[in-house]
Amino acid sequence: MGRTLFAMQCAHCGKSFETPAYRIKEGRKYCSTACSYRAATRTPEEIFARFVRKTTDPDECWGWTASVNQRGYGHMTFCENGTIKRDTAHRFSYKLHKGPIPAGMFVCHTCDNTSCSNPDHLFLGTPADNSTDMKIKGRQAAKLSVEKVMEIRASSSAGRALAREYGVSKTQIRLIRRGLYWRHIL
Repeated sequence: MGRTLFAMQCAHCGKSFETPAYRIKEGRKYCSTACSYRAATRTPEEIFARFVRKTTDPDECWGWTASVNQRGYGHMTFCENGTIKRDTAHRFSYKLHKGPIPAGMFVCHTCDNTSCSNPDHLFLGTPADNSTDMKIKGRQAAKLSVEKVMEIRASSSAGRALAREYGVSKTQIRLIRRGLYWRHIL
C-alpha cells in the first residue's frame, strides 16, 4: 500500500502537483525546490547576511553557519533574475565586497579556514598560486605512491574502507580503480 497523495497547486507557478499529507503539514506550497527558491523574497545578499557570523575584528574569521560541502566550504543557493544559482560563501563574499572574479581565478584564503567568508582574508589567485600557497603553508595532502595505487587497484575491499585506510576520498578511490587517476600506472 502506498501513501495517499493530495492534489495541490503550486503557490509560485500554479502547476498542479501531488504530495503526501505530512508535506502539507510541514507547510509545502511549491511543486519543486526551484519554485520555492524562485518564490523566495530574500535577496542573495540577505541570505548571505543571515548565515555569516561577522566579527568586528578584521583578523577574525567570519564563520559560515549554514551548510558546508565535503571540503568545508560554505555554500548557498539563491534565486537571481528568476534563475536558481549556487555559489560558495567565500566566493560570494568576495564578489559582494571586492567585485567580480575574473574567469579562471580562484578565491583563496589567507587564513586557511575554508568556512571563512571575511573579505579581508580573501585574495584572488590562479590555480598555480593556490597550489603554491598550499605548499608553502604545508597544507598539501599526502600523495599516494605508485605502490599504494597498485594496492588500491588490486584490493577487493569496499571503496569506503580503502578511502579511510589511505586517507583519500571515495571518489578518488573510484577514479583510481577506473584508471582515470594515475593513468600512467597499469
